Amino acid sequence: AYRVKDCSYVTAPFTTTANVTCTGNNKLSKVYYSDTYETKDSDDKKVVNTIVKDIPVSVLDGKFTIPAPENNADYKQKYENKTVTRTVTAENIYGQKATWEYKFNADLTKPIVKNEIKIDGKEAANDWFNKTTLPISGTYTENGSGVKQVTYKLTNGSGTVVESAGSIYTTKTDSGENFAANIAGFTEGNNPNILDFIATDNAGNKSEKTQFINIRIDTTAPVLSEKKAPDGDENETSQIWYRFNGETEWKKLENAILTNKTKDIELTGTFEDKNDKNDNILQSGVREIKINVNGSANPIFAKVYTKAADQWTVPNEGTGFEPNSNNDSPEQGQWFATVSKNDLGNSGDYSATISIKDNAGNEGGSGKISFRVDTTPPTVTIEMPSVGAKLNGLNTFSGKV
Repeated sequence: AYRVKDCSYVTAPFTTTANVTCTGNNKLSKVYYSDTYETKDSDDKKVVNTIVKDIPVSVLDGKFTIPAPENNADYKQKYENKTVTRTVTAENIYGQKATWEYKFNADLTKPIVKNEIKIDGKEAANDWFNKTTLPISGTYTENGSGVKQVTYKLTNGSGTVVESAGSIYTTKTDSGENFAANIAGFTEGNNPNILDFIATDNAGNKSEKTQFINIRIDTTAPVLSEKKAPDGDENETSQIWYRFNGETEWKKLENAILTNKTKDIELTGTFEDKNDKNDNILQSGVREIKINVNGSANPIFAKVYTKAADQWTVPNEGTGFEPNSNNDSPEQGQWFATVSKNDLGNSGDYSATISIKDNAGNEGGSGKISFRVDTTPPTVTIEMPSVGAKLNGLNTFSGKV
């Protein structure tokens, strides 16, 4: 009997999306195949249905390749969700035949990577992060042959392409199919990092590229900058300046602020969010400047003013804004806050911390403010002569404060 090498005992693939190449000999003349599948009729008897019959395959120098199926609507309608038996026949120039069969299930539907990626715990991309290695997790759907691998391609801000070495970690749970990876190679810079995910199933179908752009990295914490007084001696600098409501002169914060709780205390200073290696690299900008008085559960959020580094505004409660989004997050400026007299307790010592945070989550070192509250007026005791004492000329009285 005629025998074709390699293909006589071919291992049946789960799908036919890969070419099957076989070797005969120089006497090989023609090869063709037929595809059928089985169903049951109303009497529960087996029915063999023909999809295609005697489809010729090109033979060259004793070799032939059974091509991968075309991924089109017509093929999907004929093949998908069926267990197909493929019968391959090879003939030599003498008319001798070799026939063999294998079964496959056609899967021509692409898996889907859902647009629900979490990056470092955040629900969406297009955001700022403060690490160059980020934990990524997401989900995909696949209803056919099953996902073989999920891969990523990172084009970082420097233009370097970082690709996963094989499939990243995947799991299947009752709530869906998930993937996760710690991806290294993100970079700071004025160009965003672009991250692509592709899922490939066991049939070789690849998902449409799911792309996340504008992933920006900022690893430098913002700072409260050391500046000269807003309206005073240019040789004096401080991170924090203060005055009591109604006053015009700002004072340098050096010791505890002494107050009798009759006026609110106004605080101001400047801030910067600059890259520690290159001032020209875009940063995420300040998200909040927060003052916490004596561990209160209701911190005070400062208002900010965008300005040039060598200029001061005239801060007041009616102007400025609280930075609250990427569009309102200056890289430098002036801040202003008011500590209400009611934020402080009765006579005693109190403290407040001031912290600054950017949109990437970097938090600057805290400044500390001390308050000394004294609401008790002084008393004066005068030692007077006894009742009925006679006074003459110049008399001296003594007392205590």
